[in-house]
Amino acid sequence: MALTQEELSRMLPERRKAYEKRRKKVRRNRIIFASFVSILILLITVIVLSLTVFFKIDTITVNGTSRYDTQQIISVSGIEKGRNLFLSSVNKAQTNISSQLTYLSEVTVTRRLPSTVVIEVVGANADFCYQTSGGYALTDSDGKVLEIVNADAVPKTAAVIKTNGAFVAVVGEEITVDKNKSDEQKEADEKELELLKNVLTAIKESGIKDITEINITVPTSIYLKYQNRFNLNLGNSLELTYKLKSAVEIIAKEDEISPTTSGEINLNNPGSAYVSPNDNK
Repeated sequence: MALTQEELSRMLPERRKAYEKRRKKVRRNRIIFASFVSILILLITVIVLSLTVFFKIDTITVNGTSRYDTQQIISVSGIEKGRNLFLSSVNKAQTNISSQLTYLSEVTVTRRLPSTVVIEVVGANADFCYQTSGGYALTDSDGKVLEIVNADAVPKTAAVIKTNGAFVAVVGEEITVDKNKSDEQKEADEKELELLKNVLTAIKESGIKDITEINITVPTSIYLKYQNRFNLNLGNSLELTYKLKSAVEIIAKEDEISPTTSGEINLNNPGSAYVSPNDNK
């Protein structure tokens, strides 16, 4: 309670000085508290307006080339115009697109102030074809299953993979072994699948293109077909990338001499690889 001027005049100087000091402190604290409350109200107002009035999505852009049209990608994303930019989950949209539109190898969804969502996509190609227990599985270069089709629907551009085991394919996931087989068969299939992954990695690292068949039924005699024109005899699984890089160089030289030459390129020893042309006479 504040004292009157008369009460203050009757106080001793020391007590009056202490009283004035307390009054200034109380006044300062009240000002600080009032400022804090004002700032808090302002922040709450800005947040509420941001979530209800401002930053509403009015543009959704799709960049990139794929087999899917823009509206299909936007629809699957779950992002809608008119919704708040910050309340719309870009991570969920990215997951929705990747899981439902399998012929996409990369998907990125980002916000751009004040009212735009940008969806960046990279289309995937059916590079390989596996025979699985459920049909022919088409996969991209990383082994993700894009689609399971009948034999007559396998595209000519997909390299056919020949193995001893029949693997399990789930769309959107990588090829796996059949868990219902015996332990002995599962172990054999896992080894074969590991060998296949090494071959696919070597193909990617070497930069070789136009592979139309991969045959790993005999692990010590791995064969690849190039354009259905050359059989690439890789022998065992050692130095696969080096062997395929050698094949790229040899094919380039053969193309300079005669682009129609066909036959077998023996790469068992890549340092002394040689071509055995078919007898076309």
